[in-house]
Parts: sequence; structure tokens; C-alpha cells
Amino acid sequence: MEVEETTAPSAERAGDTFYFCSDHCRRAFLGQPQPAAPASVRAAYFCPMCDGVESDEPGSCPRCGMALVATAPDGDPGDELRDMQRRLLVAASLSAPLFAISMGPMIGIPVRGWIGAPSAWIEFAMATPVVCWAGLPFFQRGA
Repeated sequence: MEVEETTAPSAERAGDTFYFCSDHCRRAFLGQPQPAAPASVRAAYFCPMCDGVESDEPGSCPRCGMALVATAPDGDPGDELRDMQRRLLVAASLSAPLFAISMGPMIGIPVRGWIGAPSAWIEFAMATPVVCWAGLPFFQRGA
């Protein structure tokens, strides 16, 4: 990420000057406590990068795509972490046999020969959820 050094918040450490996209990031870098949300704010989640982006539900920032942060973290790892862990487990469980089918002949294990003609369709069926479902959050934020 590029920031404008003349207007960006900055901090010094070991004689080097570091520039940040927001004061939230600068405070996190310095290890300072984050300011608490005002009591009048009813939104439970906010974007640490974009001022004014708040939501009552967890999700992604509509401006930058970053995950929304809880205003009062309670030690709960969050829905996004659980979602990404589930996606990783599904992707890994489908990728391991896919790797064995496609790369097995290169190390002398003829897995494709054991399966027969439909091996290409099996590979397609295993790779599609890995790319389309497990990779969906990355595609959404990339767009």
C-alpha cells in the first residue's frame, strides 16, 4: 500500500520513520491502546482503514474489502476466522487426493490408471470447490 508521506500518520523506531495509512495502524505498530468507541455508537463493527464505515454485522468493508473489526473485542476469534479455517480444511481435504491423482504418475504411483477414464472429471470436481468456494473471499477482496 502506498501512502502520502506528507499527510500520513508516522512513527519513529530505531531511527527509522514509518508511515501509516491510518492512526489505527500507527497505534497498533506502537503498541498503544486503541481508543474505545463512544457509548452512543450502536454499530458493533467498524473498518480500521476507512473512517465512517460501521456495521451491525461482521463482514467486509464496502470500500476497501478489509474485514470489519469488533468495537469491543471479547477474546472471541470471530466469525471470519472460523469461516476461513473451515474453507482451509475443505480445500486441504480436496487438494490432497487431487494432488495424488495428478502428480502420482510423476513419482511412479499410477493413480490415474487405477481410476480409469473419468479421472479428469474427478480432478475437475475436486478442484472446482477449492478454487470457487474456498478462494471466494480472495476473489471478492481482489475485485
